[in-house]
Amino acid sequence: MSSPATADVDSGEPADNGVDDTEKSDSTTTAPADDTDTTGDTVEDSPEVDRWQRFVADDPVEEPATEPTGRLARLKHRLVTTARHEWTLAALASVVLAAVMTWPVLKDPLHTIPHDVGDPLLITYVLAWTGHALWNNPGGLWDTSAFYPLSDSYAFTDTFLGYAPASLIGSGTEAALLRYNLLYVFAFALAFFGAYALFRQLGARIAGSTVAAAAFAYAPWKLAQAGHLQVLSVGGIVLALAMLARGHGYSLRHGYRPKRTRWGWVIAGWLVATWQVSIGFGMGVPFAYFLAGVCVVAAVNWVLSRFPRIPWRVLAANAGGILIFAGAGILQAIPYFRVLANHPEAERTLDYVGFYSPAGPVSWSVRRSRRCGGPRTNRPGLRWCGIRRPACWSGSPFWHWPWLV
Repeated sequence: MSSPATADVDSGEPADNGVDDTEKSDSTTTAPADDTDTTGDTVEDSPEVDRWQRFVADDPVEEPATEPTGRLARLKHRLVTTARHEWTLAALASVVLAAVMTWPVLKDPLHTIPHDVGDPLLITYVLAWTGHALWNNPGGLWDTSAFYPLSDSYAFTDTFLGYAPASLIGSGTEAALLRYNLLYVFAFALAFFGAYALFRQLGARIAGSTVAAAAFAYAPWKLAQAGHLQVLSVGGIVLALAMLARGHGYSLRHGYRPKRTRWGWVIAGWLVATWQVSIGFGMGVPFAYFLAGVCVVAAVNWVLSRFPRIPWRVLAANAGGILIFAGAGILQAIPYFRVLANHPEAERTLDYVGFYSPAGPVSWSVRRSRRCGGPRTNRPGLRWCGIRRPACWSGSPFWHWPWLV
């Protein structure tokens, strides 16, 4: 038995469901009562219907003037979010802390020099020469006006090429002093910020990272090196390590996470490492040795871990970064090899290095010095002349005091 609603296929006539033609037409032409489409969205509220109504309207529908307000609101939200971001606050705190801890360097930066009038003034001249040569005679960069007519005299000490952008700004003695003082404060600020970024990437919390960054940026050994900007400029080391660790998705808390790799951070890390070496080989060579050791350890760990998958973009970024790092270092070293060939007496023997190194394992070794007529420490040490003769502390940075306390 067939249902009344089923069509008679053999006869070819439609089944009669008890509804006349009028009712059928009414039922087929009447819109749904709830004005909803098959997706459950209201038809009148549909974006397509709203856009069509504006198009066919007799009078053009004016858009409400909310777009500029929306853009301003979004811009304000982004600015507020950026201002409140952890890295923005960390950068600001680094600058403020550096200004306070190196006070009174910025009290009168146009007419004063921190620490003493020895190496700081030499570095001030080197920085000024870099800008002068780049503006007037880039080809004669390595032949400074000092020690004329000797060639490659720019390689008689660290070149500070990494600070060349700052050297291009200003001229004259006051500009030279201001440049050095600002870079002096910048070195401490970058050291704090870079160390903070590294420890945060490795898994430390904010409080622990802050303490570790302060210990790194204002370590007691820097008291004996306060006149050597090339030694104080170590912020690029920890910042490059932080970028490389982030690019490889590595932390001490979670280990290696392939999904966290970012090839852009890898390239940025190698570029910062290259910049660090361009400041000078005094800290650049030990940093290069350290990076080489990290690469060896990483390669051995990769083999022992049975060759885990590494994204090809990360491998390409490392290959390109290593080539840039090594190439820049070799190009910068060429003039130094020429100086060594022309001046064999400039070679530093092991006896020479041992004379300026601490005697034995004692880190508080004291050596005689002509400065202030009294002994001082070499590394990390205290300035014993400052203790014996308080007048020697005039102009010393504020961060000397708490470490003595």
